[in-house]
Amino acid sequence: MITKETKPFFDHFIDLKSFLLKVVLSVGVGSIISLIYSNYFISLITNPLKGRLLHFLSPTDSLFFFNQNTSFLWGIIIISSSALFSLELF
Repeated sequence: MITKETKPFFDHFIDLKSFLLKVVLSVGVGSIISLIYSNYFISLITNPLKGRLLHFLSPTDSLFFFNQNTSFLWGIIIISSSALFSLELF
């Protein structure tokens, strides 16, 4: 039989802080890994364009920021399963 131990509020707060720190570090590592392979990921996204150019509508929408945003989103996708599993254990 599974027994649950009672902990004070502060201990739960420390557990939450460590969980959130692990998730943020995991997203950072996943983003760095996906930044290495970002050209492959961008080619997957732009493959349906079949040679047409991408048009950016503002100065901040450049290929550099597109690359960064794509890497961040793939980083979230990479760690989502482990983060959800850790959240379930929390």
